[in-house]
Amino acid sequence: DGRFIAFDSNAAGTKDIWVIPSGGGAPSRVVTDPTHDCQPSWSADGRLIYFNSNRDGGGRIWRIICVCPTQI
Repeated sequence: DGRFIAFDSNAAGTKDIWVIPSGGGAPSRVVTDPTHDCQPSWSADGRLIYFNSNRDGGGRIWRIICVCPTQI
């Protein structure tokens, strides 16, 4: 729906998935795992974020339901 931008960053020490309001504001980490999570992509309805992770030993696609900061 364009309200948030999903991105990957290693700002917290490991590469995780973050979201930030598209109009500006503070980023929030929505995926925290000690492994490498990257390349987020929104589902068509804007509810899910798909991302690449090596948490099971190989590069696979995972998904989460995004509870963005203003939805809490």
